[in-house]
Amino acid sequence: MIHISLSPNLQKDDALTALRGLFFVWEWRKGKNIQKLKKEFAQYFNAQNIYLFNSGRSALFVFLKSLNLKETDEIIIQSFTCNAVANPIIWAGAKPVYTDIDETFNIDTQNLKNSINENTKAIIIQNTFGIPARIDKILEIAKTNNILVIEDCAHALGATYNGQKVGTFGDVAFFSFGRDKVISSVYGGAILFNNLQLEKSFINEYRKVRQSSIFWTVQQLLHPLITYTALLTYNFGGKYLLYGAQKLRLLSKAVTHGERYAKMPNYFPRKLSDPLSALALNQFRKLDTLNSHRRELARIYEANFKDREDVIYVENYDKGAIWLRYPILHDDAREIKYELKMRGNVVGDWYQEIVAPAETSLEAVNYPMGKNKTAEYAALRILNLPTNIRTNRMQAQEIASFIKAHNWKRGFEKQDL
Repeated sequence: MIHISLSPNLQKDDALTALRGLFFVWEWRKGKNIQKLKKEFAQYFNAQNIYLFNSGRSALFVFLKSLNLKETDEIIIQSFTCNAVANPIIWAGAKPVYTDIDETFNIDTQNLKNSINENTKAIIIQNTFGIPARIDKILEIAKTNNILVIEDCAHALGATYNGQKVGTFGDVAFFSFGRDKVISSVYGGAILFNNLQLEKSFINEYRKVRQSSIFWTVQQLLHPLITYTALLTYNFGGKYLLYGAQKLRLLSKAVTHGERYAKMPNYFPRKLSDPLSALALNQFRKLDTLNSHRRELARIYEANFKDREDVIYVENYDKGAIWLRYPILHDDAREIKYELKMRGNVVGDWYQEIVAPAETSLEAVNYPMGKNKTAEYAALRILNLPTNIRTNRMQAQEIASFIKAHNWKRGFEKQDL
């Protein structure tokens, strides 16, 4: 089974799309795939314009930069998150302020109210694991305090809340097409505006953003080709192909070492290149199929866990969740993860650190340890089960059956904290 963080959406047609991009370099300048992706993405959200970037964090950074933030300005985000959310705030010259989470792994609205002050400029809604946050309550709080709302849809492309598409609620919404996101172009992202006044100031910053380099684009195109080849030959040297490609730096890292210390990579921000737009477009056209599969596996997990008091999962309070991963909590999470790996079932590690990935400097990203008890409790006990297209129903049932057979200790209760 492919690792949950290593291009889990990858299929044969994606590899062929990458191969075409490498062979037809002269087509890059035409930008046909860029225009197609922008058009189809805009139609999906009924938006006027879509702006493409080489990552979701590039998109967020350029938007925040367009706000002309001061060092005293604060952007509220949740803990139990990634430095890809906190860092763009720091790069834009402002301060990330962390709230605690609720039982959906999203912003706790009461804690949100307590975090707002005269310096608060915006709230970022994360929609963790593709589970929509309590968006209506957050919007009400933001409106009362005259605060911008930014929807982080990196986990939630295709999700809905009360029947409305996530990404259409706030002032602005950004998306990630990273290798382990809902759709993948290895690196990529987008931003759309529901607040046209904000879009006007953003366009001035967007015009300054340069194109991604040819070398960097080629490196990303190699990722699906090498990964797919390694999958086909995994027991016949494929794993060594992956190892060698990583050592030779033919494969890029999802997060650089410097980002763990809030340093911006030199290839951010950039616009999304045409061949990577082709990768994103190919997967975007499969969005409903990918998300239907995720929901199907989520139902398998829920059916196995729903009658067990010792298994803590998110009850689907809103049918619009897409379950990019299926999260549960357990005191022996790391042991279970290791034992499943030994059996060939790889589960994910979002977010075993209060601000992921591992070795992120909490000081650099302005997180004060001990501030958000629920999130810190969850980070020590989180397991996220695979829902990707390369995981089938039988494998999902095997994972659920193994976890059910484990000797569970206790669950996720706020009163335990």
